[in-house]
Amino acid sequence: MRLRRCMFSLGCGVECPEIAVTGEDYCKEHLGKKCVKCGLQAENECDLDSCITLLCDEHYQDHHDQHYKPFCTPPEEKIREPRKGVTYEEVLERKKLRGLL
Repeated sequence: MRLRRCMFSLGCGVECPEIAVTGEDYCKEHLGKKCVKCGLQAENECDLDSCITLLCDEHYQDHHDQHYKPFCTPPEEKIREPRKGVTYEEVLERKKLRGLL
C-alpha cells in the first residue's frame, strides 16, 4: 500500500508534510478538525497572518474574501496568490513567534 501525504493546507501555499492516516486523507493532527462554518472536515487554515481559522474548501473563499471587504476590491482581485518558496518550517516558526502554537 502506498503512503499518502496529508491533504490539509496550512496556508501560504504550503501543504502539511505528514503522512495521512491509513484509509484517510489527513494526518492524525488534522483528521477530525472541523470547519468553523459548517462542522465538516476542515481542509484549510486561513493564510492571513493573524487568522488561524479552520475551514472546509466550500467556506474558505468566502472567509478569505471577508478579510478584503474593507478595501473594496473587485471580486476578481480578492484572491491572493500563495507566496512562493515558503516552507512548512517557516510557517510553523511564524506561528510560534506570534504565540499561535
